[in-house]
Amino acid sequence: MKPEIGELVVYNGTGVCRVEGIEKHNFDGIAERDYYKLIPVHTAKSACYIPSEGIEGKLRPLLTRNEVYDLVDSIPEVETVWNSDNNQRRLMFGTMLRSGDFRKIICVIKSIEGQRELREKNGKKLSSADEITVRTAEGILDGEFSVVLGIRPEDVREFIFGRTELLDKQRCGA
Repeated sequence: MKPEIGELVVYNGTGVCRVEGIEKHNFDGIAERDYYKLIPVHTAKSACYIPSEGIEGKLRPLLTRNEVYDLVDSIPEVETVWNSDNNQRRLMFGTMLRSGDFRKIICVIKSIEGQRELREKNGKKLSSADEITVRTAEGILDGEFSVVLGIRPEDVREFIFGRTELLDKQRCGA
């Protein structure tokens, strides 16, 4: 994907960014090259520079509104996974988050939140690693969904709950 100046794109690991321009830099101290300058939309005080050659696979277009709706509608069918070994679970969830696959990211959120409910019933809390993982997953999801839907990131959860509740009522014939 060769992005256009002003276009919103998703940069792996950073989230939604606006393409500000192409600039020449000598970051490696060897040769001056062209770099795309990306500004993350939710942290506009920073910038990312990506070499213009080899950019394919590092950027992708944003989801469409219909793709977001389809993902939210599929949440009830997303299976959960769990590994009781903390290290194995951390590695598994890390791989799922880095995949950029929203169904896997939703799986991480559902899995950890399901464990939270079980642990709270037993008077226990989630591990700090699981708390960090679920916040990271929610940040990825909220960041892109908010831009696509034109809402604030903190309103994404309310949108999801409202939509899934409406779907549940429709499925039950209410």
